[in-house]
Amino acid sequence: EGPGARPLYPAAYDGVIGVTAVGENKRVYRLANRGGQVDFAAPGVDVLHADGNGGYSATSGTSIAAPFVTAVLAAAGRDGRDGAAALKALEARAEDLGEQGRDPVYGAGLIRAPAD
Repeated sequence: EGPGARPLYPAAYDGVIGVTAVGENKRVYRLANRGGQVDFAAPGVDVLHADGNGGYSATSGTSIAAPFVTAVLAAAGRDGRDGAAALKALEARAEDLGEQGRDPVYGAGLIRAPAD
């Protein structure tokens, strides 16, 4: 809906992890919402993926970025940490972008895939 849109659901529900999309340049996707519901940023601009025609397409948006955070969070919980501890670890390793600390554009920051 864009930067000036009201908070959208389900991202704005309590207990839901809100994700914004960024490009390779670490800039927020031009059509991404902003606000307190943004918890993290993840790759989500021109992401190459399989399409329904047996080929590949590039898509942009927060819906493309959200599964990335889900996968990284799931991988963080593999070592037996509960969801809260895995989420806290994810926040600790997020790359701070934009205003220092948590902000309404990037949340806690950019999430990258684990190195191992």
